[in-house]
Amino acid sequence: MSNENRDGEWSKGWAPAAVVRPRRHQLRVDFSERNAAVLDLARACDDFDVEMVHLAIGDYFIDGGVVVERKTYADFATSLVDGRLFPQAAALARSPRRPVILLEGPKPVRMPDVHSHALTGAIVSLAVMWRLPVLHARDPEDAPTELTEIMAFSDAP
Repeated sequence: MSNENRDGEWSKGWAPAAVVRPRRHQLRVDFSERNAAVLDLARACDDFDVEMVHLAIGDYFIDGGVVVERKTYADFATSLVDGRLFPQAAALARSPRRPVILLEGPKPVRMPDVHSHALTGAIVSLAVMWRLPVLHARDPEDAPTELTEIMAFSDAP
C-alpha cells in the first residue's frame, strides 16, 4: 500500500529517498591538451566538468587545488633530452597548489634515444629532490581514473 495520496503528496512519516549525486569536479585543461585522448575520456565521464583554459603551469587543474603535469613516456624522455623537464619541475615545485606529475603509458615501441637509467634517475629526482609525486597511468584510458583518485585525496583534510 502506498503512502501517496490522490494529489501526489506523501502522507506523514513517508517520503521518497533523496537521490544523492556524486560531486562533479571542476577540471580545467590547458589548450595544449586539446588533442589528448584523456580529455575526451574525462568529458565522457560523470566525474568532471571540463573547461578549456590557458594554464600558466601544468596541463590540468583540479578543483582549484591540484595542478597536474601529464607526460607520455615519449614526451617525458624528449623533455629530459631537450631540457624542458626540470624547468617545468621547478615551476611546479614553486606553485602554491599541490603539484603532481602523471606519467602516462603505455611505453611506446620506439622511444627517444635515452638510456633507461637516465629516465629512472629523472623520476627519482622529481620525487626526491623536487618533492613532486610521480603517478603512473597504464594508458590514456587509465588517466581519468588517476585524476579521480587525485581528487579523492585532495578532498581529504
